[in-house]
Amino acid sequence: MLVRGANGEDAGNIRHVNVKVAMTDEDYVPPILDSDTTKRQFATIINRTESWTMKAINLMLVISKMQWFLDGNKRTGLIAANALLYQHNAGILTIPDSKFHWYMSYLKKYYATGNVAIKNWLYDNAIFGM
Repeated sequence: MLVRGANGEDAGNIRHVNVKVAMTDEDYVPPILDSDTTKRQFATIINRTESWTMKAINLMLVISKMQWFLDGNKRTGLIAANALLYQHNAGILTIPDSKFHWYMSYLKKYYATGNVAIKNWLYDNAIFGM
């Protein structure tokens, strides 16, 4: 991410300024958010009629793509996903080092085009202990 709050003064708060996520060919610019929008996004994911594993994957991806915070969105998304998985005894989500380049490739496509192939890839390659 190219924009950060000085000294972390916005840490933990919903992002309210523009950011750019540097990608290979171009920058991805997510919309500016507010807490009501993020609450709706969260509720939509949690209330879907799908497995907790898919809810966790979707939550991780939404936090990452929408850039809820100024920094640490991929890490925060992963932690939030694992909190859901742990709470519902549905395994753990982790990106193996040997496959991290594939994850980033799929993630960039998801940012740029909304391509959801990353969901199946994560399910097949990053969910353990189910």
